[in-house]
Amino acid sequence: MRFLKVLLAGAVMLTAVFALGVPSAYAVGCYAETCYNKGPVAMGCTADQRVISQPASSGLEVRYSPACNAAWAWDNQAPHFWPIYLTIERARSDKIVQARLSIEFDVGEPTEWTNMFARGWYFRAVWDDRVSDENDAMTAWVFR
Repeated sequence: MRFLKVLLAGAVMLTAVFALGVPSAYAVGCYAETCYNKGPVAMGCTADQRVISQPASSGLEVRYSPACNAAWAWDNQAPHFWPIYLTIERARSDKIVQARLSIEFDVGEPTEWTNMFARGWYFRAVWDDRVSDENDAMTAWVFR
């Protein structure tokens, strides 16, 4: 009788696991350092993405995926009428930029994002049209 109870409990647990779906960590294509310079959409990291930094007046964001343990810059105000450079900057506690991942987007591209960095750093997103000498927008530094 005890064997049947254990067998039944095991069957119920397996049914619950499959009914709830596979955890998101198994659905992503990279984790932490293996996400370096990979695209968040292609790696499945956008499924649980969160906005962790954004200025009040623009669509510029730093997004983070717990399942991928990685961050990237995202511009949700596309398409643009001129080419832009979108960058995610990475820094340690002194906020001196140690690395950047940038991408140029052409006129009219509908969604724009950078590749990813693993967590454990300070991040900010920078949007630059390369027309003026200064950055057009940037988020505050955020640690993730």
